[in-house]
Amino acid sequence: MSDTATLPGAAPPSDRVSLLAPLQVRNFRNLWLGQSVSLVGDQFTFVALSWLVLSLTGRPGALGSVLMLLAMIGMASVFSFGYAGATYVGLPVFVKGPLGAGPRELGALFAASALGALMGGMIGGTVRARRRGLVGIILIGAVGALLAAVSLAQTVWQGAALLFGSGALLAWIGITYMTMIQQRAERAYMGRVMGMLMFGIYGLYPLSYGLAGWISQAAGVRLLFILGGALILASALLGVTVKDLRALD
Repeated sequence: MSDTATLPGAAPPSDRVSLLAPLQVRNFRNLWLGQSVSLVGDQFTFVALSWLVLSLTGRPGALGSVLMLLAMIGMASVFSFGYAGATYVGLPVFVKGPLGAGPRELGALFAASALGALMGGMIGGTVRARRRGLVGIILIGAVGALLAAVSLAQTVWQGAALLFGSGALLAWIGITYMTMIQQRAERAYMGRVMGMLMFGIYGLYPLSYGLAGWISQAAGVRLLFILGGALILASALLGVTVKDLRALD
Protein backbone atom coordinates (compact mmCIF):
# COMPACT_ATOMS: atom_id res chain seq x y z
CA MET A 1 0.00 0.00 0.00
CA SER A 2 1.28 3.46 -0.83
CA ASP A 3 2.61 5.64 2.03
CA THR A 4 0.43 8.50 0.79
CA ALA A 5 -2.82 6.61 1.30
CA THR A 6 -5.42 8.45 3.36
CA LEU A 7 -8.23 7.32 5.61
CA PRO A 8 -11.73 7.15 4.11
CA GLY A 9 -13.36 10.54 4.12
CA ALA A 10 -10.09 12.40 4.83
CA ALA A 11 -9.08 15.25 2.53
CA PRO A 12 -6.01 14.51 0.40
CA PRO A 13 -2.90 16.62 1.07
CA SER A 14 -3.49 18.61 -2.09
CA ASP A 15 -6.81 19.89 -0.70
CA ARG A 16 -5.34 21.44 2.44
CA VAL A 17 -6.33 25.05 2.89
CA SER A 18 -3.57 27.60 3.29
CA LEU A 19 -3.51 29.73 6.44
CA LEU A 20 -3.84 32.85 4.28
CA ALA A 21 -6.57 31.43 2.04
CA PRO A 22 -9.42 33.29 3.83
CA LEU A 23 -7.77 36.58 2.87
CA GLN A 24 -8.48 35.75 -0.76
CA VAL A 25 -12.18 36.35 -0.05
CA ARG A 26 -12.76 40.06 -0.58
CA ASN A 27 -15.39 40.59 2.14
CA PHE A 28 -13.34 38.74 4.77
CA ARG A 29 -10.21 40.61 3.75
CA ASN A 30 -11.96 43.96 4.16
CA LEU A 31 -13.32 42.88 7.56
CA TRP A 32 -9.88 41.71 8.71
CA LEU A 33 -8.23 44.94 7.55
CA GLY A 34 -10.89 47.08 9.22
CA GLN A 35 -10.61 45.24 12.52
CA SER A 36 -6.80 45.43 12.36
CA VAL A 37 -6.85 49.20 11.84
CA SER A 38 -9.43 49.59 14.61
CA LEU A 39 -7.33 47.52 17.02
CA VAL A 40 -4.22 49.59 16.26
CA GLY A 41 -6.21 52.78 16.90
CA ASP A 42 -7.53 51.39 20.19
CA GLN A 43 -4.00 50.65 21.36
CA PHE A 44 -2.81 54.13 20.35
CA THR A 45 -5.64 55.58 22.42
CA PHE A 46 -4.86 53.36 25.40
CA VAL A 47 -1.15 54.28 25.43
CA ALA A 48 -1.78 58.00 24.90
CA LEU A 49 -4.56 58.18 27.48
CA SER A 50 -2.57 56.27 30.07
CA TRP A 51 0.47 58.50 29.65
CA LEU A 52 -1.64 61.68 29.67
CA VAL A 53 -3.43 60.78 32.92
CA LEU A 54 -0.18 59.83 34.65
CA SER A 55 1.51 63.02 33.41
CA LEU A 56 -1.31 65.22 34.65
CA THR A 57 -1.90 63.55 38.01
CA GLY A 58 1.14 61.40 38.78
CA ARG A 59 -1.26 58.97 40.50
CA PRO A 60 -1.79 55.35 39.37
CA GLY A 61 -5.14 55.42 41.15
CA ALA A 62 -6.34 58.19 38.83
CA LEU A 63 -5.39 56.08 35.81
CA GLY A 64 -7.34 53.14 37.18
CA SER A 65 -10.38 55.35 37.75
CA VAL A 66 -10.29 56.75 34.22
CA LEU A 67 -10.00 53.31 32.62
CA MET A 68 -12.77 52.01 34.84
CA LEU A 69 -15.07 54.89 33.86
CA LEU A 70 -14.37 54.25 30.18
CA ALA A 71 -15.19 50.58 30.63
CA MET A 72 -18.46 51.46 32.36
CA ILE A 73 -19.42 53.86 29.56
CA GLY A 74 -18.58 51.18 27.00
CA MET A 75 -20.70 48.64 28.86
CA ALA A 76 -23.60 51.10 28.98
CA SER A 77 -23.35 51.67 25.21
CA VAL A 78 -23.39 47.95 24.35
CA PHE A 79 -26.16 47.30 26.89
CA SER A 80 -28.32 50.11 25.54
CA PHE A 81 -27.83 49.02 21.94
CA GLY A 82 -29.03 45.50 22.75
CA TYR A 83 -31.91 46.48 25.05
CA ALA A 84 -33.53 49.42 23.26
CA GLY A 85 -34.26 47.78 19.91
CA ALA A 86 -35.40 44.47 21.37
CA THR A 87 -37.76 46.17 23.82
CA TYR A 88 -39.29 49.11 21.96
CA VAL A 89 -39.34 47.58 18.48
CA GLY A 90 -39.45 43.89 19.33
CA LEU A 91 -42.31 43.88 21.85
CA PRO A 92 -45.02 45.34 19.56
CA VAL A 93 -44.00 42.95 16.78
CA PHE A 94 -43.86 40.05 19.24
CA VAL A 95 -47.33 40.78 20.65
CA LYS A 96 -48.99 41.14 17.25
CA GLY A 97 -47.13 38.25 15.65
CA PRO A 98 -46.15 35.19 17.72
CA LEU A 99 -48.45 35.96 20.65
CA GLY A 100 -51.41 36.94 18.46
CA ALA A 101 -52.55 39.58 20.97
CA GLY A 102 -53.49 43.26 20.79
CA PRO A 103 -52.76 46.72 22.22
CA ARG A 104 -54.12 45.82 25.65
CA GLU A 105 -51.63 42.98 26.02
CA LEU A 106 -48.82 45.17 24.72
CA GLY A 107 -49.64 47.74 27.40
CA ALA A 108 -49.62 44.98 30.01
CA LEU A 109 -46.10 43.97 28.99
CA PHE A 110 -44.79 47.52 29.21
CA ALA A 111 -46.61 47.95 32.54
CA ALA A 112 -44.94 44.80 33.89
CA SER A 113 -41.53 46.18 32.93
CA ALA A 114 -42.35 49.55 34.55
CA LEU A 115 -43.59 47.92 37.76
CA GLY A 116 -40.41 45.87 37.89
CA ALA A 117 -38.36 49.03 37.44
CA LEU A 118 -40.26 50.67 40.31
CA MET A 119 -39.50 47.76 42.62
CA GLY A 120 -35.89 47.53 41.42
CA GLY A 121 -35.42 51.24 42.07
CA MET A 122 -36.68 50.86 45.64
CA ILE A 123 -34.38 47.90 46.26
CA GLY A 124 -31.37 49.48 44.58
CA GLY A 125 -31.79 52.67 46.57
CA THR A 126 -31.95 50.94 49.95
CA VAL A 127 -29.75 47.83 49.69
CA ARG A 128 -26.05 48.39 50.26
CA ALA A 129 -24.34 45.48 48.51
CA ARG A 130 -20.67 44.70 48.95
CA ARG A 131 -18.48 44.54 45.83
CA ARG A 132 -21.00 46.59 43.88
CA GLY A 133 -18.92 46.34 40.72
CA LEU A 134 -19.13 42.55 40.60
CA VAL A 135 -22.79 42.56 41.66
CA GLY A 136 -23.59 44.99 38.84
CA ILE A 137 -21.84 42.79 36.28
CA ILE A 138 -23.82 39.76 37.46
CA LEU A 139 -27.08 41.72 37.26
CA ILE A 140 -26.28 42.84 33.73
CA GLY A 141 -25.72 39.23 32.72
CA ALA A 142 -29.04 38.29 34.32
CA VAL A 143 -30.86 40.99 32.31
CA GLY A 144 -29.35 39.58 29.13
CA ALA A 145 -30.53 36.08 30.03
CA LEU A 146 -34.06 37.30 30.83
CA LEU A 147 -34.31 39.30 27.61
CA ALA A 148 -33.18 36.32 25.55
CA ALA A 149 -35.70 34.15 27.40
CA VAL A 150 -38.54 36.41 26.18
CA SER A 151 -38.06 34.72 22.80
CA LEU A 152 -39.36 31.49 24.38
CA ALA A 153 -42.54 33.03 25.81
CA GLN A 154 -45.74 31.45 24.56
CA THR A 155 -48.20 33.61 26.49
CA VAL A 156 -48.48 37.26 27.51
CA TRP A 157 -48.12 36.36 31.18
CA GLN A 158 -44.87 34.52 30.60
CA GLY A 159 -43.50 37.56 28.79
CA ALA A 160 -44.78 39.84 31.54
CA ALA A 161 -42.98 37.84 34.23
CA LEU A 162 -39.69 37.98 32.32
CA LEU A 163 -40.05 41.70 31.63
CA PHE A 164 -40.93 42.40 35.26
CA GLY A 165 -37.67 40.72 36.30
CA SER A 166 -35.56 42.47 33.67
CA GLY A 167 -37.13 45.84 34.53
CA ALA A 168 -36.34 45.38 38.24
CA LEU A 169 -32.73 44.44 37.54
CA LEU A 170 -32.35 47.26 35.02
CA ALA A 171 -33.37 49.89 37.58
CA TRP A 172 -31.08 48.37 40.19
CA ILE A 173 -28.18 48.43 37.73
CA GLY A 174 -28.87 52.04 36.80
CA ILE A 175 -28.81 53.21 40.40
CA THR A 176 -25.68 51.19 41.21
CA TYR A 177 -23.63 52.36 38.25
CA MET A 178 -24.77 55.97 38.30
CA THR A 179 -23.77 56.14 41.96
CA MET A 180 -20.35 54.57 41.34
CA ILE A 181 -19.62 56.86 38.39
CA GLN A 182 -20.59 60.03 40.24
CA GLN A 183 -18.62 59.01 43.31
CA ARG A 184 -15.43 58.50 41.30
CA ALA A 185 -15.56 61.22 38.67
CA GLU A 186 -13.71 64.43 39.49
CA ARG A 187 -16.23 67.19 40.27
CA ALA A 188 -14.69 69.47 37.64
CA TYR A 189 -15.26 66.82 34.97
CA MET A 190 -18.61 65.50 36.18
CA GLY A 191 -20.57 67.15 33.37
CA ARG A 192 -18.29 65.74 30.69
CA VAL A 193 -18.35 62.25 32.15
CA MET A 194 -22.15 62.24 32.41
CA GLY A 195 -22.41 63.68 28.90
CA MET A 196 -20.31 60.82 27.52
CA LEU A 197 -22.40 58.33 29.47
CA MET A 198 -25.71 59.74 28.22
CA PHE A 199 -24.44 59.80 24.66
CA GLY A 200 -23.33 56.20 24.99
CA ILE A 201 -26.77 55.21 26.27
CA TYR A 202 -29.13 57.29 24.12
CA GLY A 203 -26.95 58.12 21.13
CA LEU A 204 -27.21 54.56 19.84
CA TYR A 205 -31.00 54.37 20.16
CA PRO A 206 -31.75 55.40 16.53
CA LEU A 207 -29.33 52.82 15.14
CA SER A 208 -30.67 50.18 17.52
CA TYR A 209 -34.28 50.88 16.43
CA GLY A 210 -33.45 50.69 12.74
CA LEU A 211 -31.40 47.52 13.05
CA ALA A 212 -34.04 45.88 15.26
CA GLY A 213 -36.73 46.51 12.66
CA TRP A 214 -34.58 45.03 9.92
CA ILE A 215 -33.72 41.93 11.97
CA SER A 216 -37.37 41.38 12.94
CA GLN A 217 -38.47 41.49 9.34
CA ALA A 218 -35.59 39.47 7.92
CA ALA A 219 -35.08 36.78 10.57
CA GLY A 220 -38.01 36.97 12.97
CA VAL A 221 -38.65 38.77 16.24
CA ARG A 222 -37.66 35.82 18.42
CA LEU A 223 -34.13 36.01 17.05
CA LEU A 224 -34.12 39.74 17.83
CA PHE A 225 -34.62 39.04 21.54
CA ILE A 226 -31.87 36.41 21.48
CA LEU A 227 -29.43 38.80 19.80
CA GLY A 228 -30.36 41.63 22.18
CA GLY A 229 -29.77 39.38 25.17
CA ALA A 230 -26.47 38.24 23.70
CA LEU A 231 -25.28 41.84 23.35
CA ILE A 232 -26.15 42.54 26.97
CA LEU A 233 -24.27 39.41 28.03
CA ALA A 234 -21.33 40.69 25.96
CA SER A 235 -21.36 43.95 27.93
CA ALA A 236 -21.20 41.90 31.14
CA LEU A 237 -18.21 39.98 29.78
CA LEU A 238 -16.57 43.31 28.99
CA GLY A 239 -16.97 44.28 32.64
CA VAL A 240 -15.44 41.00 33.80
CA THR A 241 -12.22 41.90 32.00
CA VAL A 242 -11.76 45.09 34.07
CA LYS A 243 -10.17 44.13 37.39
CA ASP A 244 -10.76 47.51 39.04
CA LEU A 245 -14.46 47.32 38.21
CA ARG A 246 -14.84 43.78 39.56
CA ALA A 247 -13.19 44.76 42.84
CA LEU A 248 -15.16 47.99 43.26
CA ASP A 249 -16.96 48.16 46.59
